[in-house]
Amino acid sequence: MYRPQPRGVWRERNAEMGGILNDLGPHLIDQTLQLFGLPQSVYAQVAINRPALETDDFFRLHLHYADGLEAVLETDVLNAIAPPRFVLRGLGGTFHKPGLDPQEAPLRAGQQPVGDAWGKDAPENYGTLRLNLEGMQVTSTLETLPGDYRHYYRLVAAAIRGEAPPPVTLPEVIQQLHILEAARQSTRENRVIEVYA
Repeated sequence: MYRPQPRGVWRERNAEMGGILNDLGPHLIDQTLQLFGLPQSVYAQVAINRPALETDDFFRLHLHYADGLEAVLETDVLNAIAPPRFVLRGLGGTFHKPGLDPQEAPLRAGQQPVGDAWGKDAPENYGTLRLNLEGMQVTSTLETLPGDYRHYYRLVAAAIRGEAPPPVTLPEVIQQLHILEAARQSTRENRVIEVYA
């Protein structure tokens, strides 16, 4: 996102638990935990880049895993050129996914989440997979599976009614909090922080 001028919203005020790490950090951390589980350690940079702001507007978290995997999560409100949403790199190739979740803009515009086309991504935001197969590079486009926020909120409603467990468990929330606190400590002390379950 590119927001060089603060807007005076809650996420820019300490008194309201603001900060981009508190705002978007849990979502990125949750996605990473769902994909890869709890990391072994965290190295973080959390900063205020816009003048006279009370709380952080930039973060970069390096989550290190025992098997050598490293996940880098970043949000910067001074990025006028959108980076890829996801990039996966490995010995066998690379996956690149541009674009944001296609549900958010229509919801902000007042559209109701209905119909078969809801949550479908635009073709220009499909992922690109480039594999290295026996010295040859093979590139393929992968259609994004449609998202549907409604499913999550149906699970929340069922949990409130006592009909199902909550879609996010207390242990999952605690893991996120451990990573957020490790990120803050890492920034203060400029060092890698071990993460404990």
